Amino acid sequence: MYTAAGLAESTILPVVLFILVYKLKPNKPALSARWALITGSVYLFVFWLLNSSIWMLTYVRAGSGYLTSNLQNLFSFILTLFGLLALAIYTAYFAKKSGGTTSFRALKLKTIGGIIVALGLYFLWNYLSWIFFGSPYSEWYAWFLGHNLDLWMLSLPLLGVPLLFAKKAPDTKSLPWQSLG
Repeated sequence: MYTAAGLAESTILPVVLFILVYKLKPNKPALSARWALITGSVYLFVFWLLNSSIWMLTYVRAGSGYLTSNLQNLFSFILTLFGLLALAIYTAYFAKKSGGTTSFRALKLKTIGGIIVALGLYFLWNYLSWIFFGSPYSEWYAWFLGHNLDLWMLSLPLLGVPLLFAKKAPDTKSLPWQSLG
């Protein structure tokens, strides 16, 4: 399962990101908004698959005693398997529901901010709980702390919190690239 998750991360994400870059056009913001939402949904499903497969690998190697010996491990396991999946499904639902928007201005920034904050809090929880609760080191933490290039997501709440309080998206005519000619 881990091999499939790694393969998905190394093939699906670059393809979706390439399509997003290709579709980002200031003169067609609806297409850009649609592909930004699709890319976010795919990202979350790949993160769920990757993190769940690492937890499954840990479960197979360390046994169920690893999960039940420390409440933090069990909570992180459940949060990964079900919480991250629920966030990915909700993001896909939001992307599908918002797919017909005509501009970035029509997107619900509070919902996007909530999704970004939730994803960032997932990474913050796993990182800080290991520091504060001193969970036994395992394949999960070896991968999460040492081999994970996604630790930049610890900073996502800094982006998401302002979106939670945003009243309206900026006018697309006043975006910086509009003045470039």
